[in-house]
Amino acid sequence: MKCKKCGANITPGTKFCEKCGTKVEEVVKEETTKKATETKKKKCPKCEFENAVGTKFCENCGTSLAEEVKKNEKAKCENCGAPIVNGTKFCEKCGTPVDGVVPEQNYAAMPVPVKKNTGLKVVIIILSIVLAAMIGFMVWYMFIRDDKKENTEPTVVENKENKENVENKENKENKENKENKENKENKENKENKENKENTENKENKENKENPTDTGTKLTESELVEIEKFLNTKEVNGFVSPYNIYDEQSEIDLDEVFYDQGKDITGSAEAKEVLGESISGQYKLTTKDAQELYKKYTGKEITQRELYFGLYYWDYSDKYDAFYSEHGDTNYNKVAVISGTKNNDLYKLVIKGDFKTELTLKKVNGSYIFISNEYYY
Repeated sequence: MKCKKCGANITPGTKFCEKCGTKVEEVVKEETTKKATETKKKKCPKCEFENAVGTKFCENCGTSLAEEVKKNEKAKCENCGAPIVNGTKFCEKCGTPVDGVVPEQNYAAMPVPVKKNTGLKVVIIILSIVLAAMIGFMVWYMFIRDDKKENTEPTVVENKENKENVENKENKENKENKENKENKENKENKENKENKENTENKENKENKENPTDTGTKLTESELVEIEKFLNTKEVNGFVSPYNIYDEQSEIDLDEVFYDQGKDITGSAEAKEVLGESISGQYKLTTKDAQELYKKYTGKEITQRELYFGLYYWDYSDKYDAFYSEHGDTNYNKVAVISGTKNNDLYKLVIKGDFKTELTLKKVNGSYIFISNEYYY
């Protein structure tokens, strides 16, 4: 064996060249590789030219070297190294052509791809879209219809309520106009009365200050008897200093009947007519009111006059009665200071919150009220 680098002979078993120091293993490896290469050369079956390993055609005559492979010898795939059976044109593992020939496609042997049923999916999608559109339209239509119904129904109700409100308002205004007219007339009458009284008072001042000059002076027992009568609950409203009247038509009915009537607080009838209340509830029938008024004035009074005169009372057609709510009283205790009588007429000076001159007429052992005027 000779050194590859310097050509010197190398003793067997030596690892390095004794002359140049080159590693002996490299030389051995190179010679081994060279021999292996020389032994693997293929001879052309036609011209016997030695071709390098892997050559598929003779470099001298072009003859295919694949025929050189023995029938019982298995070749290897140049791509993946898998064994190739004689006569096989393609590697069974990776499909690489054994002789570099592009194979013809055998479409009959190839698996036929199964078509996916995309048409059914398209139909389902279309049906889903149509169904969603129909549902959306139905919801929209119902919403519009309900909204329209809500917008129209309240209008009908509002029109009805407005009509009722207008009627109630007109009735209320008519009632108020009547009451205002009567109040105005009463006010004018009172003013006329006051003017008349002022004139009379100016002309007869001395006589007013001493009423006993116009009749027989009442005794002490008579004054006590009349005072007791005037302070009864039934007639106290006629002598109230806040109930001033020159004649019976001017009597303030609210003052007369304020403490009259039956106490029905909390009864079913009171709740029906007046509703719930935390104050007293009173009932005065038309019949009772007419009887009391006639008893102490000697005159009849109609239901209509009571209706407009009892301003703070509510009237019920069902019970033909008037109803009131209050928790106080208008009772005003009076004292009879002096008085005279002229036949059946009695003129009295009485004092409650302030002085008034009361005129009574004695009838059948009782008294009826003629007037209650300011005392100057």
